[in-house]
Amino acid sequence: MGSLPNFLLIGAEKSGSTSVYGHLRAHPEIFMSRVKEPLFFAFEGRKVDFKGPGDDSINRRVVTDFGDYQALFAGSEGHRAVGEASVSYLYYPESAERAAKYVPHAKLIAILRCPADRAFSNYQHAIREQRETLSFDRALRAEPERVIANWSPFFHYKAKGWYHAQLKHWMQHFPPSQFLVLLYDDLNKDPLGAMRRIYGFLGVDPEFRPTLTVRQNVSGKPRSPWLHQFIKHDSPVHALARMALPSKLRAHVKSELIRINLSRSSAQSATRGQLLSEYAPDLAKLQDLIGRDLSAWR
Repeated sequence: MGSLPNFLLIGAEKSGSTSVYGHLRAHPEIFMSRVKEPLFFAFEGRKVDFKGPGDDSINRRVVTDFGDYQALFAGSEGHRAVGEASVSYLYYPESAERAAKYVPHAKLIAILRCPADRAFSNYQHAIREQRETLSFDRALRAEPERVIANWSPFFHYKAKGWYHAQLKHWMQHFPPSQFLVLLYDDLNKDPLGAMRRIYGFLGVDPEFRPTLTVRQNVSGKPRSPWLHQFIKHDSPVHALARMALPSKLRAHVKSELIRINLSRSSAQSATRGQLLSEYAPDLAKLQDLIGRDLSAWR
């Protein structure tokens, strides 16, 4: 059995967490759980049986047993920082209570993105994975019914954007000194600077330079769905690539092929404006809570 984590990446989804997870894993003083997004603190002791398209993947991945969760950190001994990244923790209020019970001294990292843009990126990710068939407007209107029908949080495009309420709830269970809140904008403008802030917060060498060239988990609509599926799923070609290419080069080639095959667009201005209008009161309070100017989002 391994030790429990001493830090968590708690949110938000579609805010650069996949890349950050990779950069954390790359640091020699950091141990990350072998499973990304085990979601233990969200679903401990529950039978996870989401009913949305493609939800079998999350049903299989979620870790609900404490012993199984602890086993994710086997081999972490000797690492200064031990963590995991479950970016729906911010969204599920139960996560804060359970994390406070099991890892009360854990450091908590939240990366926040303009909630309207985050929602649309989440939607495009669902389109990319062929799990969404509705337009963005119609999917937003269908969201309450999907939540009732027990579709996974992957489809809660709008609901995951109320950051102030979510973060304030976490801050009722952990002191402010245990939080590092960054913006997705920080990662885009200065990824190395953002990672150095994270490394420093975790107490590991901030001068370590991760490879920042690979953009992971990019959202968009595949120009060729067949090619997208071929790139993602194992085949004899993938086996040959594993024999011929180093792992970092394979990851870079795979990421670039996926990116080139994606057609990306923006949410219609009217829809984005409506979402931001609804989020405005929450964002105003979020500014005060985290001490950041969020006017660029609006």
